[in-house]
Amino acid sequence: MKSESKSKFFKGTFYVFIIKLLGSGLAFLTQVIISKSLGIESYGSLSIFLSLANILIVLPLIGMDTGIIRSVAGTDEKNHRKWFLTISIKIISLLLVIILFVVWITQNRLFASFNLDPELGIYLMLYVVFIAYSKILDGFFQGEKKTVIANLFTPFLNNLIKLIVLVVVYSMTRGLQPTVIVLLAVEMVLVVIRFIYIGKGYLDVKPKPKGKVSEYVSYSIPLFFVTSISIVLVSLDKFILSYMMGNFEVGILRIFENYAAILALFVAPFVTMWPIMSEYYRKNRMDELKELFEQSTLVISVLILPAWVTLTVCNDEILSIFGVNASQVDNIKLIMFLFFLGTVYDAIIGPAGALLSMTKHSKINLINNILLLFMNVSLSLILIPKIGLLGAAISFSASKIFINTMNVYQNKRLFNLFPYGKLHLFLIAAGVPIYFIGSVVKSYVNAGTIINIVIIGVLAYLLYFGLFILINRESAKKLLMQLKKKNAN
Repeated sequence: MKSESKSKFFKGTFYVFIIKLLGSGLAFLTQVIISKSLGIESYGSLSIFLSLANILIVLPLIGMDTGIIRSVAGTDEKNHRKWFLTISIKIISLLLVIILFVVWITQNRLFASFNLDPELGIYLMLYVVFIAYSKILDGFFQGEKKTVIANLFTPFLNNLIKLIVLVVVYSMTRGLQPTVIVLLAVEMVLVVIRFIYIGKGYLDVKPKPKGKVSEYVSYSIPLFFVTSISIVLVSLDKFILSYMMGNFEVGILRIFENYAAILALFVAPFVTMWPIMSEYYRKNRMDELKELFEQSTLVISVLILPAWVTLTVCNDEILSIFGVNASQVDNIKLIMFLFFLGTVYDAIIGPAGALLSMTKHSKINLINNILLLFMNVSLSLILIPKIGLLGAAISFSASKIFINTMNVYQNKRLFNLFPYGKLHLFLIAAGVPIYFIGSVVKSYVNAGTIINIVIIGVLAYLLYFGLFILINRESAKKLLMQLKKKNAN
């Protein structure tokens, strides 16, 4: 039974990863189409609009989009599950009325602060409503162990429909308001489909309380604070840039975030390792934990570093995909390098923070996130008014590097665990000669945007994989053996 359950777990994880991978690809293409149809300044305005929506969405949810997962998963009774869903929707609906009333009476001043048309206010409120309901419904799916269904809706179907509609009406969406209407319509349709899907199985089920509403809410609220910090961190630099510089700079920052999302994809398959690490910790199998930790971070390094090198070498090409000329932005190479530095560092060192979250020391990770928020806010307010986008890149990366380094120190102190060594340093250092090799090859090839990126990408990965296998044969063999065992299961 254990082996069957484990096999089911890895199978489900594989499907989720593939769906997320496809969804991320579709999301990237959608962003390219939107940026080219709107232009970078309006693209930045759209980014501000969506960032405002993301922050407003967190408030009525108060963590229930995560809390409902555990609550629904903790009962096999359908009437109890429906009760959790019903009470969540009632609370969200009540809070939405209050929050959107505040938005309605402050929209002129709010939108003027970020150079947005106040007429977008009604669309913002509708967008918040649809996304709030979609998040709670996706949480319900995950609680029912239908994670694949949840990921089919978001990100796969969500981005697929947006992409198709935007391509079809490309000539009509060359404006911020029409683009917002398209995005809003897609969210509305998918929310209705979610309700219909759930209604088929629960229409005749009468909700039956399980516990008190106050207990459910009190469990969800701490999750609300963690989510709020993450959302604010993602949106903060955009707000400060927009308020102090303008929405063109926000549009450039959003382009960097699109590529950072691609870099983050290389970490996604290893999320399945975190529960295993947690299990090793509980059973005090620290040697195995250290080995798994080391292998995971090494493979993440080998996957993400050549992508970073490719983006750095082909910076002109990756900007041109979004319709931006690199000469339009001062210090663009340095800004991109610094922004991606924080992303890559977070990917390689980030598992240290994940381990803290899955042990009795999870509160330390929450405190670290609060400290990260404070540091990012302080640096952004100091640096962005003086050096603009460069200040945003420095504040982002400096905060990520500081907090992740602190996580590593805490892992060493609390668990005597330090899985990083000479091989990690060697792989990072190898990026310098590989960057210069790529630059030389690119100067000779110069075959167009996409071909340049493909050639440099393939070259970077071949060189990194070759180095990894050459100097780390034993770990490579162990990793292959583990993959074979999983396939056999």
